[in-house]
Amino acid sequence: MARAAVSAALPAVLLDEFRMLMPTDIGVTAGAAMGHLDLAPWLIRKASPELACHST
Repeated sequence: MARAAVSAALPAVLLDEFRMLMPTDIGVTAGAAMGHLDLAPWLIRKASPELACHST
């Protein structure tokens, strides 16, 4: 859906089309079909920064 269509359909939604991960106070959302590839390392960093240092 194009940005204009999203803004028209959902005017209360703040659309940031340049971010793949959107963390909030209650969770995190990953966008796109391959969003899980961005979400997995983010979750590892949040759970264990030490483990994340060894996974790069």
